[in-house]
Amino acid sequence: MKQSKDAGNLPGLANVYLNHMNHAYSSDLWGEAVPGALSTHLEGNQAVIHSRTTNVYGVLDNDDFYEFAGGLNAATKTVNGGNAPEFYSTT
Repeated sequence: MKQSKDAGNLPGLANVYLNHMNHAYSSDLWGEAVPGALSTHLEGNQAVIHSRTTNVYGVLDNDDFYEFAGGLNAATKTVNGGNAPEFYSTT
C-alpha cells in the first residue's frame, strides 16, 4: 500500500497486484501484459507457497515475503469471492 488510507481497500490492493503481476513469458510472449490471465489461474487457489533459493536472508529479515504473500492473498480472496488460501508455506 502506498498510503495508510488505502490499507482497508482489499479489492484495490488485489487489482494493483493483478495488474502488475499479469505478464506472460514464453517462446511467443516476453513480458507482455495478458489481462485476466492471473485471475484465471488463481480461481480455486488453495495454497500460497514461497520458495527461496538463498539462506542469506530469512523470511523475517525483510519485507519481500510479506509483500508477495499479502498481494497474492488479496488477489486470491478477490478472485474467489472472499475465500482465502487455506495453506501458506515457505521452503
